[in-house]
Amino acid sequence: MFGQGVSANEGKFSIMQSSVDCEGISVWQSGAYQITGICSGLVYPYHDQLTGYALWVQPDTGGSPVRVTNIDRGILSGPVNTRFTGMFVTAESSVDPRSPSSYRIVTGNLTLFNFPLPYQNQTGNQRVIQTQAQTGNTVTPTSTPNSVSTNSIQSPFKTGPITVLVLAGVIVIAVFGIMHFVRSRSSGP
Repeated sequence: MFGQGVSANEGKFSIMQSSVDCEGISVWQSGAYQITGICSGLVYPYHDQLTGYALWVQPDTGGSPVRVTNIDRGILSGPVNTRFTGMFVTAESSVDPRSPSSYRIVTGNLTLFNFPLPYQNQTGNQRVIQTQAQTGNTVTPTSTPNSVSTNSIQSPFKTGPITVLVLAGVIVIAVFGIMHFVRSRSSGP
């Protein structure tokens, strides 16, 4: 039905069939996948009793499709907290359908975002670097030891108390040197 899909849910989609084209994105936000997009070529009403459209996703665990949102004048935006492998748009007779109708308008998959640089996330004492290196159809996170440094410039206070004391001593000597120079100039020969 959907071909071989990817079970990651942050990416973009461009699904089209005949004269209908739906494009958008899916990103993780506020505890759910937010799917937002636009469809062009939808005809209102689709049929005498089919007056609206709905976006559905197929859960990656199988089971019944989950309705994400109704499509209002080509605009779609809604959350889904289920990981999914495919998506499709149906023509519907009800405003709040519990299951998809048999009138599938477009069907397709999500394409993963392909960022050139790794995403870095500090987790406890381990730095996790997630790359979108794909192995088959999965996204593989990799981790590196905590010795990876994201800062090349460090604060002097992080380098130790001896460095701070040496810097303070240099500043004090410089101040006394300037005061001695100013006094000797003002007292004259």
